[in-house]
Formats: sequence, C-alpha cells, structure tokens
Amino acid sequence: MGEMVRRAYGAESFGALAQELIFRPLGMTDTSFGLPAALADRAVPLKAYLPEGGFLQPSDIEVLNDVITADAEMPWVGSVSTADDVHAFAEWLRRRGEHNGEHLVAPAILDQATTLQTGEMPNDLYAEMAKARGWESPKGNFGLGFSLSGTGTAPSFFGPFTSPRTHGNYGAGSSLFWVDPERDFTFTFLSAGVMEESENVARFQKLSTMAIAAAL
Repeated sequence: MGEMVRRAYGAESFGALAQELIFRPLGMTDTSFGLPAALADRAVPLKAYLPEGGFLQPSDIEVLNDVITADAEMPWVGSVSTADDVHAFAEWLRRRGEHNGEHLVAPAILDQATTLQTGEMPNDLYAEMAKARGWESPKGNFGLGFSLSGTGTAPSFFGPFTSPRTHGNYGAGSSLFWVDPERDFTFTFLSAGVMEESENVARFQKLSTMAIAAAL
C-alpha cells in the first residue's frame, strides 16, 4: 500500500512522502522511517522481556537495534519517534485531521477509517492468547488502519471504560495511542521494552483504565 501511494505521488520514497505530508506539517521532527544519523545518539535500544519457547524470541526483537538504520524503510517495525511526536499525531486525529487551521486529511476520510469494519468477527490474532489465559475471546473491532475500543467485556488495549468509537493503535509490546472522541481525550504511551503480548494487553488495559478514569 505504501508503494502504491509513493507511485501515485511520484515520491522518491515512502518515508520521504510521510515527512512531506504528515511529519513536517505536524512538527514531528523526531519521527522517521529508519533511524537518521542525526537522531542515532538519542535512540533508546529495544529490550525484549519474553518467555522462552514463545512465538518470538528476544533476539527476534533486539535484532532491530542493528537493522533499523538510516536506509531502512519498514513501516510495520522500522519507525522511530518520541512520546511528544506520537502525541502530536494522536492530537491531530482527535481534531479530525485539522492542524493550524488546515485539514491535512478530510474529516470524512477519518470518519470512515475509524468506523467499525469487521462487524461481529473475532480477533483471530488474540483469540488463542485469550483462550490460554482464560479470557473472553475478543471481537475484531477494526476500522481501516485503526483498532477500535468497540463493545463487550473482553480484555483490550483500550480498557473497558473508553467509548466504543475510541480509536488508535499499538505496537509490538511497547507503544500505544488512542483517541476517545466522545470524551475528547487523547492517551499516548511509548516504551522501548517489549513484553509478552498477553502481559502487554493486561498492562495497557490497566493504564488506559487509569487514564480514562481521570477524565472529567
């Protein structure tokens, strides 16, 4: 999909296009696909805290410390950022694509992207994990590129008290952001520590619950 967008715009690279259309306009000066030399001395190494015999080994995660270089362009694992930059991105979504009086993305597009697209389908990725821990199986609760809070009582990254339309995303055991449009509330978390995924769900559910419980 990124390559399709790059070709449509005639950009040199997907990373360069993201800088032009999103990162620079939003003032996200510490965000990049790949690790530029100018940011290398500030990079916090990834550290994995994973049980033996699991789907991923610590080396599967920590090898990224060597792989994510200035030339790397891996949108699924290869971006670098700061909590401030991720929060700026999430706040832009909370404002429905508006920044400094200009809409970088039309509200209608964000409305569609943050609308439930998976109906009652289960979240197959987390169903087995939930079964192993004796949890209720979660619904898919996906929009277009966004995870949604949805309804139900299954453990989730966004916790049980965010509104159903709450939308955001999460990384491999280390990052999370969400926007609750009903409460006009944004939450951001960034870490360099990667946990086992069910432990990560439990952690983020607790943190999300604490955050939304403080909203007035």
